[in-house]
Amino acid sequence: MNTQFIKLDKREAWFHIAFWLLVMVSAISAWSNNMDSTHITFRGISLVLTFILPMYINIFVLIPRFFKRDKWLTYALCLVVLLIVAKVLHTVLLLAPWMINDWASLNFSSEFSHWMFREFNSFDKFVFSQLPWIIYISFAYRFVKDWFVNEQVKSRLISEKLSVELALLKAQVSPHFLFNTLNNIYAVALDERAVSTADNISKLGTLMRYSLHDTQADFIALNKELDYLERYIELQRMRLTEDQQLNVDLDLKNGKIGSLSIAPMILLPFIENAFKYGVSTTHASQINISIQLIEKRLVMEVENAVQRTGQSKVGGLGLENVKNRLTLIYPNRHKLTCGLNDGKYLVHLELNLT
Repeated sequence: MNTQFIKLDKREAWFHIAFWLLVMVSAISAWSNNMDSTHITFRGISLVLTFILPMYINIFVLIPRFFKRDKWLTYALCLVVLLIVAKVLHTVLLLAPWMINDWASLNFSSEFSHWMFREFNSFDKFVFSQLPWIIYISFAYRFVKDWFVNEQVKSRLISEKLSVELALLKAQVSPHFLFNTLNNIYAVALDERAVSTADNISKLGTLMRYSLHDTQADFIALNKELDYLERYIELQRMRLTEDQQLNVDLDLKNGKIGSLSIAPMILLPFIENAFKYGVSTTHASQINISIQLIEKRLVMEVENAVQRTGQSKVGGLGLENVKNRLTLIYPNRHKLTCGLNDGKYLVHLELNLT
């Protein structure tokens, strides 16, 4: 779950509606002591349009689109515009009853200026006025909501990790036995002068050693992860015929690559998925894989024609699992878009590495 774009479920939405209805009823009860029905009506409209609506615009639009993506200047400008519009509308709605009942004697420009800028005459008065409270409540809600969402994601990932580890333990054959067996087969292939077979066995052994040992760390060197991907892709080439094309573009001419690290196995599921669903024994197939490194930003694009139905799961663990890993490991430092488009499955992933 990407906490940049939190959403309300039905139960929480009803809670919000009930809360604001209670606030509205309480406010109307207080206003009815010294206001007529016209003033109460416009005050209620003002509460909705100049306080509640701007607050939710900030929560669900400005904060996720700009603040959460570190676009500070854009966020500040949009927030200022939102608050100015809210303040102007609030002032107009505040003067509306007098405009309706006694327009002739109302000095609109003077009254508008007075009510528009009265909170700005004193810092103490401004801090506790309506506009700052829009910001206070917005950020308080986002902080609490994001915390709960992150805790749910962490809890689910821990549960999934334990399930996967248990499944691996149940199915795991002794790694030493596998490596020794592969080494024996490799030696036999060399004796029989099957150089290509020996080379592929060596690559398979390297992949197994990497997946069993190197992936235990939280982060590994980027060049080691990319070397693993290249070996994996080379082994997959063995499945392809002349009618099946594989285009791989690794643009990694970057002096910083040796100092960068990445979460292990974060890229492989998308490539594995392309081979799983994009290769057919009866139809021409094409898979395009592109990985570029721009400064510290890694950009990966994977494209394949869908030959089998069900390409919504990634690497056996599911697309949601990969999204959750990205959210947990690279919060606000990744961008992922994927899905079907005109018979092709497209993946675009951007990671800000360290």
